[in-house]
Amino acid sequence: MIGNRYRDIIDASDSILDMKRDAEGLRLKLDNISKTCRNLKNVVDKRELTANHPDSQLNRKLYSFAKKIKKLVDTPEEIWYALETHNYLKATINYLIAKKRFSKLEKDNDHQSQKILKSISLLKRQWEKIEQFPKKILSSSQARLEIPGLTSKEYCGCLVAQVFLANRRPVQIFMDFLSGRKKAFSTILSQTDD
Repeated sequence: MIGNRYRDIIDASDSILDMKRDAEGLRLKLDNISKTCRNLKNVVDKRELTANHPDSQLNRKLYSFAKKIKKLVDTPEEIWYALETHNYLKATINYLIAKKRFSKLEKDNDHQSQKILKSISLLKRQWEKIEQFPKKILSSSQARLEIPGLTSKEYCGCLVAQVFLANRRPVQIFMDFLSGRKKAFSTILSQTDD
């Protein structure tokens, strides 16, 4: 009987020592978590300070400005590719986006942006190139409407390009479409007569 109690006391004391060791390990892990959180907070605070710093804001603005200019520089190639693949809707969308982007760049009231804009003559020349595309898109899409056997998607792309770029009423666009279909039909009939 005494031996069993002695064993129970030893087991209980061993359990207490195990709990003390586990609690100590848990405390160390919580201290590590707390230390990591403080370090993370310091990193976030430093980033917020640099993000609010005028130089950082200027760099972000310049990066945004440069990105817009890069998009304008790439636009003619994108429009030409769309024209070559007869995707007149894509060409129109690229043109309209470039027009909006150039307009925003010109209207930017920030002194630094205006200074950069004046120093980059490339931007004006690039816009002059892009500005010529609506005529090309309109004439190409109108000519495409005269080709027999287009899919409905191709017809729609041509017609939507006409609506966006020609500044005409849909009735006029529809009349042009019918005229193109009439020419396509005449072409088919003339080929069958031969």
